[in-house]
Amino acid sequence: MKRYILMVCVAMLMANLTPVLAQQEPFTIETRNVYEKMARPYAQGYQPLVEGRTAHIVLPLQSDVSEGDITATLVPGDAAAFPAPMDGTFSQVVARREETVAGGKVNLYKVHFKLPLYRDRVKGDYTYDVVIEGKDAAGVSLRQSFPGLLVIRDGLPNTEVPALSLTDVAADKDLLVGEEGLLRITARNPSTSQMMRDIRLRFVDDKGEILPLVSDTLRLDGLRPGEERALSLPMRVISTASALPHAVALSWEVRYGEDKTASGAERFTLPVYQEARLRFGEPALPRSVMQGDIATFGMNIMNMGRGALHNVLLTFDLPGLSGGGSLLVGKLDPGESKQASANLRAAMDALGPVDGRVDITYEDAYGKQYSQQVPLTTQVEEKKTVVFEPTEDKDEQQGIPLREIVAWSAAGVLLLVLLIQSILLRRRIRTLEERGL
Repeated sequence: MKRYILMVCVAMLMANLTPVLAQQEPFTIETRNVYEKMARPYAQGYQPLVEGRTAHIVLPLQSDVSEGDITATLVPGDAAAFPAPMDGTFSQVVARREETVAGGKVNLYKVHFKLPLYRDRVKGDYTYDVVIEGKDAAGVSLRQSFPGLLVIRDGLPNTEVPALSLTDVAADKDLLVGEEGLLRITARNPSTSQMMRDIRLRFVDDKGEILPLVSDTLRLDGLRPGEERALSLPMRVISTASALPHAVALSWEVRYGEDKTASGAERFTLPVYQEARLRFGEPALPRSVMQGDIATFGMNIMNMGRGALHNVLLTFDLPGLSGGGSLLVGKLDPGESKQASANLRAAMDALGPVDGRVDITYEDAYGKQYSQQVPLTTQVEEKKTVVFEPTEDKDEQQGIPLREIVAWSAAGVLLLVLLIQSILLRRRIRTLEERGL
């Protein structure tokens, strides 16, 4: 049983180690020694030897897994610009053998390409890859690529002026006002023949509101033709920055050829965000409303952030109350407030408590949408109908029938009329007597 458990443990261990072993490269460069047609070992910065019109590319390889011969293929970075003819496949079969070096012998694969250079070759730095293919003891295919640089200094003048290419320039996350972030950059040398050295990148924000944390300058020792490198620049957005797209620039300067320089700049936009801060006052809605009557809603809405808010919209969801629908408030500038109001009519068949809400939706300067919900409550009361009946109404204080009140009033009016007529008649008679009539 113990033996079985041990075997299981060993199997599990091998299963875990298998992916690690699979990731190991099958070939390695022997870097310490100098071999025929080499000026210096790889450990000291090997470069292919150029003798007259012949370039020698030497690659000493060792392997613990390869069995038998290997095939080496030379692949230029840019065949059209390469200083040697590369028509068809430029490859060779290499056997493992002992090589004599200082201090002894080394067992390895020695790859050696002899390239016939063009007579009118141009000075420059030309990239290439040596692709190695072979098999292990089990017959499994092995493949590995080794990059290199062929430097030509005895050719015609190279008039190409390299221009650094900057791509994929973006922050690693949304840049928020008052917070830090990381600017990521991919720098590439698009040249086919010019090595870039002593590369400097300088970051500038036109408004001075995005500031590098350590230095505004990034440095690279060099980029081979066609090579690219991922860079990063820690940044901080000041607390008073505006939440808008910021126009920024990356200026660059490189050295190439025989101590020549080239420079340029690329401009791009970095968006700066401000946390959307919409606030609202206590919503005003009557505690109760009669069936068929109107309840007036009101609420103050404020923008407490540094960026404008757009398309502020209120949508009502109140069962039993209609007429609210959607209410467009529109744009709210930083620090601005607006009063939102709407008339809501209670349905005739609604009755009892009403529990609903108003949804507030809005957008920031970049079109990002936000939403908030505010609960609303009220009570729909039954509407009572008042009926007037034609009964013998009595004065509540005197208890006199209405008919008697009307009759006495008419009699009083008639008596007053007769009294006035009597007075007028007496005055008429007196006037006639005075005239002797």
